[in-house]
Amino acid sequence: MNQEIAGQFLLYCVLPLWLAAGTADALCHRWSDLPNNAGVRESLMHVAQLAEGAGLVLCALFLTINAFAICTMAALIVAHEFTVYFDLRYAGGQRVITPVEQMVHSVLEMAPIMGFAIVCLSHPDALASVTHSNASFAMAPHEPPLPPLRVATVLLLCLLFGVAPYAMELASCIRASRMKSKARR
Repeated sequence: MNQEIAGQFLLYCVLPLWLAAGTADALCHRWSDLPNNAGVRESLMHVAQLAEGAGLVLCALFLTINAFAICTMAALIVAHEFTVYFDLRYAGGQRVITPVEQMVHSVLEMAPIMGFAIVCLSHPDALASVTHSNASFAMAPHEPPLPPLRVATVLLLCLLFGVAPYAMELASCIRASRMKSKARR
């Protein structure tokens, strides 16, 4: 698989789909009144999932894809799946998860896996080297670096459509939790 085409597909298809699904998920949480039912605990699991996804994006933007990057990304995918499981297990007992939200979750789960698969397919030597004794497990910067405008655009989009919705959700959950605590006094 051509690395340039794979990079374009990740940048113009996978990432926008993933960010759109993240924004849609945050809206679903808002509509389900998450701050007043599942609250801070569920929101913190969303922050953990966001951090795991951010790790994947940062690896792709800033690291040479070698055995280190492949293994790091694989570990982040596994961590993300465990966090998703515990999030859904907890949330399912606290609030109604609508069919629309479940469909959004499908995209949120598969987009990082699809992105990782594309990275692996476009870097077959790095993937194959993972099992070899001469594999490069050095954390090496992307060579050559990606264009600064591309990196800045990706980071800005992730901030606006990834971080911001979940930061607002967490702030709402903390505010609701404090109001409940004051009401009990």
